[in-house]
Amino acid sequence: MRMQPTITGTILCLGLTLLCSCQRDQQADPATAIPAADIAAVPPEPASPQPQTPKPATTAALVLPGDFAPDTTLEQLQQRFGADNVKVQQIPGSEGDTFRGVLLFPNDPSRRATLYFQNEKTLSGLSMVSVQETDSQWKLASGIGIGTPLAEVRKKNGKPFTFSGFDWDYGGTITDWQGGKLQPANDNAVSARMQLRMPEGVSGDKPYPTGDSGFSSDDPRWADLGIAVGGISVSFPGEDDL
Repeated sequence: MRMQPTITGTILCLGLTLLCSCQRDQQADPATAIPAADIAAVPPEPASPQPQTPKPATTAALVLPGDFAPDTTLEQLQQRFGADNVKVQQIPGSEGDTFRGVLLFPNDPSRRATLYFQNEKTLSGLSMVSVQETDSQWKLASGIGIGTPLAEVRKKNGKPFTFSGFDWDYGGTITDWQGGKLQPANDNAVSARMQLRMPEGVSGDKPYPTGDSGFSSDDPRWADLGIAVGGISVSFPGEDDL
């Protein structure tokens, strides 16, 4: 015998039909859809910050004294120049002595510099930064660097100056600026120094200044010898002045 649908079943079927119809209308209605442009405009999750690797010093930064100071630490040097460019080792002194210090850019003569400290064990109390390389890019604040001719140094000083003769450990050291523009101030805690050198292969036919006597930069005998700056350095105050 065929059963007649009940009122409750009829209502239930009618409700399911209306629900499915509404869902189809919502999917088809563009007013209810999220525009693709809005989806693309949603900002991505911020990326985790990457650690910054110290960049090696550029040519513009190779100026003495620059950022060097008596309280400069080994860690600061590594951050500034990169750990691979800061090597702790025995470094040469005068008259054959050696000291424990730091060599900057050991594999790059154009940026190499030697650092001496008051305390060799702790490498504290930076006392001197010295540059000797022939092709060095380092310069003093005055603009003088390795290879600057004797005549140009004289011009920058504005007056004649005195230097020691060659052929000994302190040969070519400028000992007296005679009150010129390059004369360090009496109260200046940092002292810039430079050392002259003779070019290689100088003929013995021409006289040149030798020994520990003082010689004038204005002596005409030295004008065509090719004398130029062969070393620059800056010295810092002692521990009592830190």
